[in-house]
Amino acid sequence: MGPTAANELPVLSDEQAAAGSSAQVESTPEASLPVPGGPVLNTNTAEYGSGYVSALGSIGYGAPLPLSPGDRLQVTIPGVGGEEFSGVYEVNLNGDLEVPYIPPLRAAGFVPEALEQQLGSKLVERQLFRPELLQLSVQVLDYSPIQVSVTGAVFSPGRLLVSQESAAAGTTNINNDSTQFPGDYPVERYLTSTLLSAGGVQPTADISQVQILRGTQSTVVDLSGIITGDSVDDFPLIAGDQVIVPNKGVFQGTLVRPTQITPDTVQLYVSNITEPGNGRNLEGDGDINAASFEYGTNLVQALVAARCVGGTRSTNANRRAVLIQTDTVSGELNTSEYLVQDLITQATENPNDTPLLMPNDAIACYDSGVVNARSLFDTVGDFLNPLNLLRSIFR
Repeated sequence: MGPTAANELPVLSDEQAAAGSSAQVESTPEASLPVPGGPVLNTNTAEYGSGYVSALGSIGYGAPLPLSPGDRLQVTIPGVGGEEFSGVYEVNLNGDLEVPYIPPLRAAGFVPEALEQQLGSKLVERQLFRPELLQLSVQVLDYSPIQVSVTGAVFSPGRLLVSQESAAAGTTNINNDSTQFPGDYPVERYLTSTLLSAGGVQPTADISQVQILRGTQSTVVDLSGIITGDSVDDFPLIAGDQVIVPNKGVFQGTLVRPTQITPDTVQLYVSNITEPGNGRNLEGDGDINAASFEYGTNLVQALVAARCVGGTRSTNANRRAVLIQTDTVSGELNTSEYLVQDLITQATENPNDTPLLMPNDAIACYDSGVVNARSLFDTVGDFLNPLNLLRSIFR
């Protein structure tokens, strides 16, 4: 039996996977992002004041999200003169908030409360309001979709437009309501939902060392608690962020199951042109038999679902199956052939060695030599049958 692409890799034990890899992503002190209460971050373009969220080392879904271009804000200043400033504003493409009579204020990367403080300070500094009389509020009406890039050990790397629709399409693990009310926190702008939008992490991913690049700054986020059951604080993203998922180079079975950062289901391409399975293929689109399986399904389970297992033992025991996979490390296409009966025996004796199926894998079933020989004799017999010969002559 040929090995699968997954099993050609060194496999971690559950204890090793839970402990994480010893490999570290290098990050200089200058490139490290602050944790809450830490020092204010300086960037190449400007020195931002308190409240700039270049990154938060600890944040949950209930914490304020940093703003991004396209976010719509409601600015309210009650009282005399406030009507000139009150209204709905949108963070522009440069990441600034443009309010009359004052220079553009940097908004992208700031939480709304910090932007509110900045705006109030500028209005007082310009002597447009007296500090003891100024009442000001900034509220988010609508969070815009953001563009981020995801590279490394994910199934669909690339530049993504992260929105509520993309997050809902990626998973059912997070409660993605189709209705978003003004001021709601969009879960799609957090790291875990973004990883799902990129297809989810691969089994070789080092989820304890996920790197976020924001301009010239970087930080590392540990998501291993999603697998071990420990507490995990999610990470808020803004437009332009880059997410890098390192590759351990080892296959981790603990990552092959539905989680917040892995797929719920995988699509497989299945062909079962066998007897008695003929005409009983899994339903697919058009001429391609594509079927969805829960992530973590192994090859034997898929073959049973495709009706490649069972039937008359004397004729079907020696069926063969072919598995076509893309190696998650090298990207090469690997084809492995198995005797179905040997696979069943292996799954019983060593279940951890049974190949696990990845997105877009392909499996095919072939009849045994007995069935092939019987089909050949049937074809020859039909050809030599006198009645068939007469039909051919007078057709």
